[in-house]
Amino acid sequence: MRNLILAVGLACTPVLASPTFIVLQDLPYTDTQEYVYKNIVRPAIVSADADFVIHGGDMQGSKAVCSYAGLKALRDDLYSLKPERVFLTPGDNDWTDCDRPSNAKPVSEYQALGWLRELFYEPAPKGLPEWQLARQDAFPENARWLVDNSLFVTLHILGTVNGRQQVYLDDPSYALEQVEARDKANHLWLQEALTVAKAHNVTHMVVAAHADITQLEGKPPCSRSRTSDCDPYQAYRKQLRDVAAEFGRPMLFIHGDTEPFCLDKNYGRKTATNLWRLNGAGDYNLIDALRINIGDKDTEPFSIKALTRDIAPPLCK
Repeated sequence: MRNLILAVGLACTPVLASPTFIVLQDLPYTDTQEYVYKNIVRPAIVSADADFVIHGGDMQGSKAVCSYAGLKALRDDLYSLKPERVFLTPGDNDWTDCDRPSNAKPVSEYQALGWLRELFYEPAPKGLPEWQLARQDAFPENARWLVDNSLFVTLHILGTVNGRQQVYLDDPSYALEQVEARDKANHLWLQEALTVAKAHNVTHMVVAAHADITQLEGKPPCSRSRTSDCDPYQAYRKQLRDVAAEFGRPMLFIHGDTEPFCLDKNYGRKTATNLWRLNGAGDYNLIDALRINIGDKDTEPFSIKALTRDIAPPLCK
C-alpha cells in the first residue's frame, strides 16, 4: 500500500497520495491470451503498487464451460491478485453465455449466476476499513468504496442486450423480470453513489460496468414486448450524464465488452463536460491490464496507461 507523503516545505504535514488502481477485463479468451495473462500480466498486477483491482467482467471466453468448480478456480486466481482488494462486476461470458448451444456443456444462466454470487460474494472482499465499503442488498456485485477523496462504484450491466436475448435454458419471462430488477437496482445504486459523493465532498468518481452502453444507440428502447433490435442502455447513458452533471467534478465511466481500446473525453457531451468514458484493454486488441492514477482534478484527472508497456489509450473516434 502507498504511504503518506510529506509535502515539501511543510514539515510533518501529511498529504494523501492520489489513488492508483488496476483494471482488468475481457481476458483471457484464448490459450495464447491465457499464457500472456499468467506469465506477464498477472505477475505485474501482483507486484504493482496499487490500492486495488477492478475486474470489469469476462474472466473467460464466451464458449468456456461454466461450472461451480471452474468459477471457484477463477475466483481463487482473481482474489489472490490483491487479497481483500479485488472487485468484480460480472460480464456476460461469466454467466449469461453459459447456456449457449455452442457451449460444450450448457447450463442455466441463472444457475451460473447463483454460483457466481455464492463464490465471489459470500463472503466478498472487504477492502480496508477506512474505505467504508458498501454492497447493495440482493446485488452484492454492486459495490461502493472511498479511497482518499475519490469514490468508486460498480454496476452489473451486461451485453447480449443486457441479458434480454439468447435465454435458452430459463423461462424467458423470469429472465426479463430479473433484467428489470437489475436495471432498477443499478439505477438506485448510482443515485445513492451521487448522494454519498456529495456527503463526503469527493473530488473524483469512477463507475465501472461490463457492457459497452454506446452500443445500439438510435434503436427504440427495450421493453417487455420488445427484447431485440432495441436499445437496453438508453436510460443508463442518460443517468450517467445527469449524475455527472450534478456531481460537477471529474467522473470516469469504465467498460469493456467491445473494441477498440480508447478514451472518450467528450462522453458527457454538453450535458456533462466532466464525464469521460474508457473502453478498456482485453478482448482481442490490447492484451494487458490498465494502471489508472487519479490526478489533478482540473488538468489531467485520470492518467491511464497499459500496465506492462508504455501505451496510453487513443481517443475514441
